[in-house]
Amino acid sequence: MDLKFNFKKLQTLKGQKKFKKRDVYIRPDLYWQIAVYVVALSALASAIFGHFVFQKVNREIDTSSNSSSIKKIVDKERLDKALEYFELREKRSVEILQKPSPFVDPSV
Repeated sequence: MDLKFNFKKLQTLKGQKKFKKRDVYIRPDLYWQIAVYVVALSALASAIFGHFVFQKVNREIDTSSNSSSIKKIVDKERLDKALEYFELREKRSVEILQKPSPFVDPSV
């Protein structure tokens, strides 16, 4: 019977761990990847949605090319009213700039 005892083998066995702990920590790489994919997919989905909305609106304007449908889109009375409002504002601005200030500056 051979009872040789190998101390080197005993030291290596003693130094080895019997089990290894699993990773119980949060892996930030995984969560960043998920966040990037979610943002990219939502950007792609919004671009596709915007394209379809643009096509729908563009098709509606193209089909209504006769003058009666243009009256429905832009009412001439409302347009004239808006233009009149801005003309009045322009006149008022010119008046304000040309008049001297009614307040006297006490530092002069």
